Amino acid sequence: MYQSLQKLSQLPNDTLIFCTHEYTLGNIQFAKAVDPENASLINFEIDAQELRNLNIPTVPTTLTLEKKINPFIRCEQRKIIDSAQNFSGRLLSDPVKVFTVLREWKNNF
Repeated sequence: MYQSLQKLSQLPNDTLIFCTHEYTLGNIQFAKAVDPENASLINFEIDAQELRNLNIPTVPTTLTLEKKINPFIRCEQRKIIDSAQNFSGRLLSDPVKVFTVLREWKNNF
């Protein structure tokens, strides 16, 4: 899954991302647990909530936005690494290990 997201992240930034389900608000809650001070994420949460209040889907998004808010695409970034390490209670030496911890965390979120 990590390798697939890495391939996805190499596409043009204006690529539309269709996740095929409407879990956006729940995914935002998880992303905020991982990266609570992310201004892009906070702003997207406001926009997504407004859309859902109008019964409008939040998908698609763009790769540009996903690169700013999706912790699974940002496993090499210090804030995401630190959050995963804090959650797991251990040092994580590479992005795949960070991704694995995030996935386990999300599975039980």
